[in-house]
Amino acid sequence: MLIFLFSFTACHHIRAICEHDSIQSQIPNPFHEHITGSPSIFSGEERQPIRIFFDLTSVKKSTILENLDDSQTRIQNLETTLNNLASFTAKIMNVTRLTKPIVTGHSIGPISCKNQSVNTDLYIAVTLRNYPKNSKILGQAFYSSTNHLDNRPITGGMYLNPEYFPKEPQDENSIERLFFSTIFHEMCHVFGISNYAMSTWIDRSTGKRYSPFPKTSYYNSTYSKRFNIVHTPAAKRYIKERFGIDEFAPGVPAGIEIEDGGGSGTEGSHPESRVYLSEVMCGIFVGYTFISNLTLSLLEDTGWYDVDYSRGELYAWGDGKSMGKGPLTTFINTAPQLSYPNHYLCWPGKTGSQCHYDFRSKAYCSPNAEYNCDSGKFEDKECCRMKEFTNPLNLPIRGDREEFDYLFFKVPNASLRCQDTKLNDLESSIISGELFSEDSMCAMSTLSKSSKLTLNSSKKLDDSENEQPGCYKMMCSPSGKLFITVGSEIKECKGEDQTLTFDGFDGYLKCPPPDLLCGMKTFIKRPTIDEPKEENTDSFSPKASLSFSISPTITSIIDTITSSIEGVITTINVQTNTVVDENVQDESVFSTTVVFIFCTFAGIILVVVAIFNIRLFVNRRYGEFNENAREEIPHEERDQISVQIIESGDSASASSEEVEVV
Repeated sequence: MLIFLFSFTACHHIRAICEHDSIQSQIPNPFHEHITGSPSIFSGEERQPIRIFFDLTSVKKSTILENLDDSQTRIQNLETTLNNLASFTAKIMNVTRLTKPIVTGHSIGPISCKNQSVNTDLYIAVTLRNYPKNSKILGQAFYSSTNHLDNRPITGGMYLNPEYFPKEPQDENSIERLFFSTIFHEMCHVFGISNYAMSTWIDRSTGKRYSPFPKTSYYNSTYSKRFNIVHTPAAKRYIKERFGIDEFAPGVPAGIEIEDGGGSGTEGSHPESRVYLSEVMCGIFVGYTFISNLTLSLLEDTGWYDVDYSRGELYAWGDGKSMGKGPLTTFINTAPQLSYPNHYLCWPGKTGSQCHYDFRSKAYCSPNAEYNCDSGKFEDKECCRMKEFTNPLNLPIRGDREEFDYLFFKVPNASLRCQDTKLNDLESSIISGELFSEDSMCAMSTLSKSSKLTLNSSKKLDDSENEQPGCYKMMCSPSGKLFITVGSEIKECKGEDQTLTFDGFDGYLKCPPPDLLCGMKTFIKRPTIDEPKEENTDSFSPKASLSFSISPTITSIIDTITSSIEGVITTINVQTNTVVDENVQDESVFSTTVVFIFCTFAGIILVVVAIFNIRLFVNRRYGEFNENAREEIPHEERDQISVQIIESGDSASASSEEVEVV
C-alpha cells in the first residue's frame, strides 16, 4: 500500500509510503512447502520474456466510474499504461514460462474476475474500489497463488482508485510517471519482493530454497542501532559494485539493508530509504524515482527471473561516480552526518529553496523538528536512543521521518525539473533567464531581466537572502571546466560560489561546484564540450579541427607516402626527358606513368577524407564552442544524446493535499 503525501512549503513535495505487508498478510499463504520442478528449471537456459495479463473485466463493469468525468478516457489511459507496464517488464525480466494456461475460476483472492483460460505467466485481476471522498489511496496489490514447479507467484490482484488514473498514458520514458512507477513498485511485490516471500526464494546454485536464508540482523552497540542485511548473491554483487565493500561490518557480509522503519506495513519488504533514497522499491517515495539495478538484483535473487541490467536506470544517491570520485565505502554503515556528502543535507540555517543534490531539479529542505530528548515524543525518543547515529554532531534539528532515520535532506521538486521544457513558457522563467532543456542544471541565482525591475523595486538582487534556484544550460569540457549560458552569453564558472553577471540582467548567478556538477553530467551521460588547443584559441575552424584530429602516426605515414611520390615524380621527369631526347621509348610507357601518378594522388585524397570522417565520428563534439569567442556551434540532431526523464509534476502549486496508495 502506498500513501502519498503532497505538501507545499517552498515547493512541491511528494512522499509515498508502502504498507505492502499489511495487505499481503490478509491473503492466505500460497507458497508450497516443497517444489516439484528439477533444479534445471532455474538455470535460465529456457527462460523467455515474462508474459503478464491484466484482467480489466471488473473495471469496465464498475459503476464507480459513473460519477467521474471522462470515465472512458480514464479507462483508456489506465489500459494503455498497464499494457506499457507489461511491455516494459517483458524487456527487463525473463522467466521459465508456464506450459499450460492459467485458469482463473471466478475470483483471484477477494477480487471477482472472468472465468477464463489465458496463456500467460502472471495473471493480475484489476478492480476499482469506491474509496471515501477525498481518500488519498491510489491502489493495492498482492500475490495469491504460485506455480508448484518453482513456487513463483502466477496470480495476483490489484485495487485501484479511479480518481488517480493518469491524465495521459505513462511509460518508462514519461516525464510524469508517478502512476507508472507506483504500479511497477506494487507489481514487484507480486513478483516476490516481499517479506512473506523471501524465505521461499531459490538458490540458483542448488535449485532449492536457501537454507538458511542469507539475511543477517546486526546490532551496532556504538550506534545503538540494528541493521538488517540481505546478502543474497546479486545483492552482494550490487553492493560491491556500488560501494566497493565486501563486508557491512566485521563478520557481516555486505548486502542490501532492509527498511526497519514505518511500522509493520513497511518494514521488512523494502530497501532502507536512508541509503537508497528515490529508488523505486523504497517504502517511501520522495520526488522522482529510479528503476535501478538494486531492484533488478532483488528480482534476480528470487531465483525466478533473469534480468537485463543494461536497462537499470542510473541514480546518483550514494554513488561516488556521480561526483567523479571512487566508491563511498562508508555511506551505508556510518552516521550520515559524518559520511554523506555535504551537498546532500540541509544543514541548520539553510531552510529555503535550494538546488537538489543532483542539480537536476529545484528543491527544498525536508521537514525538520527541534531536537529535544526530553519531549516524550516517540520520534524524539527514537532519535535520541541512537543519537550517535542520527545526530553525532549535536545539531539543534532532526528530520521528521523514521524511515529516513531522521535525516534532513534536500527534497526534489518533481514539478520543477530542469529537463521539463514545458516550463520555458512560464513568465518567471523568462524574467530570470532560465532555460529548461536536456542540458540544463540548477544553480542559485538572483537574476532578473533589467526591464522587469522598476526603480522603486524593493528586491535587492545583490543580497544572498534573495537567491532562488534556477535552471540554466550548463556544459562541461573534458578537463572539467564548467560553462553556463544565460540568454546568448556564455561564461565559465571557475569555482564554487563565484558570482557571474550577464548582459541584460540585474543580479547574479552563483556558480555551483564545477567538479560536482560536471561529475553529475558525466554520470548521467550528458554531452561535454571540446576545448580548443592553445594555439587555436583565436578562432575555431574545420581546418584547425582537422590539424589536431589526425594523429602523428597517420601524419607520418602521409609524409612518407608524399616523399616517395616526390621521388617517383623526379625519376619520371628524368625518364621523360630522356624519352624526348632520344625518342626511342614507346608512348605506352609515358601513359602508364601518368595513370600511376593520378591513382596515387587520388588514393591520398581518399585516405585523408576517410581519416577526417572517422575522426569526426569518433570524437563528435556536442555543443562545441570556442571558449574565448563564446560562439556556440550547435550539434546535429543525429548526434544528440538523450537522458531518460524519470518523473516530474506539471507545475509549481501553492496548495496542499495528501494522497495514499494502498
